[in-house]
Amino acid sequence: MASTGNISFFRRLLNPLTKTCIMQIFNCLPNHNKNRKETSTDKSEVIVQVCSKEEEINKDSTTCIKEEERHEPSVTDSICTKDEQIATPDSTIPKKKKKRGKKKNNRNNDWIPEINLKQQHKKKLQGTELLDDEIIDAAQNLLKKQFNCEGLQSSLFSQMQFYPVYGPSVQIHHDRKNWLTSCLKSHNVEIADSSGKRYITDTLKKQIRECYGGAVTCDPVKMTEILDVDRQPNRYDCGVYAIANAYEFLANGNPTCKYDNKEMRKHLSDFFERREITAFPKIDSLPWNTVYHKRRGTIRNVR
Repeated sequence: MASTGNISFFRRLLNPLTKTCIMQIFNCLPNHNKNRKETSTDKSEVIVQVCSKEEEINKDSTTCIKEEERHEPSVTDSICTKDEQIATPDSTIPKKKKKRGKKKNNRNNDWIPEINLKQQHKKKLQGTELLDDEIIDAAQNLLKKQFNCEGLQSSLFSQMQFYPVYGPSVQIHHDRKNWLTSCLKSHNVEIADSSGKRYITDTLKKQIRECYGGAVTCDPVKMTEILDVDRQPNRYDCGVYAIANAYEFLANGNPTCKYDNKEMRKHLSDFFERREITAFPKIDSLPWNTVYHKRRGTIRNVR
């Protein structure tokens, strides 16, 4: 049996433990949760504060989401608005406007559509520009219909390859920014070059062989003769002279004449509008190899 002294000693030890246990149990009761902040330790206060911040964050996020849902348009709404715009008769498509404008511009840009001439070609004839391949081809097409002859192939073949001809024919060539005319006769090839060159370049030799190699047994270059024709007074009228010489080859067989240079471009523009080529204006009172000086009032030979 334990002594009374020992029992009193154990009671002293157990009294503070029982108090602490009772206090802990009392704190855990629900009636005392409201006063938890006042009686809790620092750690519990920190936990409660963190939880309150998270709750505030969650509240803010939910309000933001609700506001975004209010302001964001739905997919169906956007599709409906697009369909309504397409369905409305007043809505116009800009691409169609551009296409209509281009068609109108193309119509207004035409000068002589039958021979593929535009307003820009008319301006070239009125100015001092070199003639391009489209103007040369338009003149050759009219000559071919008018005289029903061989040759007069597109000038673009100067850069590619001509088809061979097998009879008398005429051809306008392009050689180093210069237009000139050749004519195949029975036994030789004649060249009319208003620039005054007295030699044949390699590119021109190639073109002559391509055009006339089938009609001549030997090399056509060896049978080529350069004629003394009227010379152009400038650097930009070679195409006009080439067309005039082509007409003279076909109409008279000889292009050795003196042209009225001031009237040649206007004449070329006029016969394009008439769709018929006629003889270019000439200076008949003077020999083909003379030039008249207005200031001096004298005549001298070109040779």
